[in-house]
Amino acid sequence: MAEYSKYAIPVLIVSALIVSLLIIQPFIIPLITSAIVAYAFYPFYKWTNKNLLKNKTLAAILVALVVFVLITIPILMVANTISREAYIIYLQGKQLLSNELLLEDCTSTICETTRNWLSTTQVRTSIQKALEVGTTYLINSASKFIVGLPRRAVELFITLFATFYLLRDGDKVTEAVKCLIATRKRKYILDRFNSVMYGVIFGSLLIALVQGIVGAIGFALFGISSPITWGIAMFFLALIPYIGTGLIWGPAALLLIIEGATKAQNSMIWKGIGLALYGLLVIASIDNILKPKIIGHHSRVHPVLVLVGIFGGLALMGVPGIIVGPVVLAMTLTFLELYVHERHYDEPA
Repeated sequence: MAEYSKYAIPVLIVSALIVSLLIIQPFIIPLITSAIVAYAFYPFYKWTNKNLLKNKTLAAILVALVVFVLITIPILMVANTISREAYIIYLQGKQLLSNELLLEDCTSTICETTRNWLSTTQVRTSIQKALEVGTTYLINSASKFIVGLPRRAVELFITLFATFYLLRDGDKVTEAVKCLIATRKRKYILDRFNSVMYGVIFGSLLIALVQGIVGAIGFALFGISSPITWGIAMFFLALIPYIGTGLIWGPAALLLIIEGATKAQNSMIWKGIGLALYGLLVIASIDNILKPKIIGHHSRVHPVLVLVGIFGGLALMGVPGIIVGPVVLAMTLTFLELYVHERHYDEPA
């Protein structure tokens, strides 16, 4: 019996870790999100604690409230914008299909081509089905969002709660991590992690800012109202790959084309086409081409690794995966390099 007793503590530790993982598993994403947010806002917290509020708890509360505002207001603004645009497109699409005198006063080649294309039964049926599918999708998405509000509220509370403690006790967390990494390469590993996190987070923010500015300029050039508001919306959406700024400039271009077709105005149709090309060739290219290069340069990670990490992390974990994916791949590569170099130097000559 005595020979088995030495395994009791390790078994208890492993069992406790497994149960703990099962307990926190539903909230892994909020916890990871809070760690990313705390890292990004830690310099602001240090400045607040030094210059505004000398009390660590009060400074952490203030920064957590700022984070709450920065999270909720953009989400509500973007959700409202997208739903409003979708509804307008649906109404104008129905008007487009029901208007038998569509483009009658427009005699240009593009209007003639559009009129002939829309007059075919197959095209009109396809557009009608697309509108119905889109409307059904929006209704279902809204229903799921409303049903999931309690869970989202809990996740947001956990994120802000954990962010508060990570900010206030950031020094203790750092020291605990240092103690866990008992190796001669500890400083190198921590410096590498810091550079990768800094490059990914602030590189993503820089690219989003550039896309928001470029998008606002494009909207102003093509005569879209409230370009600054749309630019702010594009800044937040630019942080999400796959979707990104296309949710703004795509419907806006489509609205211009539909409105131009309905009112038989060639200039408006060409503006819509121009805005679509501008969004595709200019705004989207910033994210697809420059983002991996800029993040890779600041984090000293190859652009291919950054791109794969962003999309793979997003597919696995959702929005937090945009940050976690490149960081995990970069740190894995770092550990492999250290292991290979250690073995190389340890091998006999």
